[in-house]
Parts: sequence; structure tokens; C-alpha cells
Amino acid sequence: MFFGRFGLLEVVLILFVLIVIFGPKRLGKVGRDIVQGFTSMQDAKNDNDGDGSIGGKK
Repeated sequence: MFFGRFGLLEVVLILFVLIVIFGPKRLGKVGRDIVQGFTSMQDAKNDNDGDGSIGGKK
């Protein structure tokens, strides 16, 4: 995914800090919310048919 920019040590350190800040139970919810946000953005991007209209109106 992004391991080309960050080494394994950096990724582990970031995950450790996130677990300390959010806790293991809340971290799962935060992850699901982030994935849901990305999915919504992708759906909105795919719904745009490229005609230049705003709000889906033609």
C-alpha cells in the first residue's frame, strides 16, 4: 500500500500511537468510518457521468 514511503518501523510506530490514543475497541470503529468515507467518495465520483452538471441535474 504505502510501504514504499514508510518503513516497517514507522508503520508499527504509527499503529502503536493510534492504539494508545484511540484504544483497540475505538480504533476499529475509526477504521470502519474511514473506509466508509472513502467508499462514499468513490461512489460519488463514479456517479458523476462527466457532463459537467452539478448535483446530478442535466
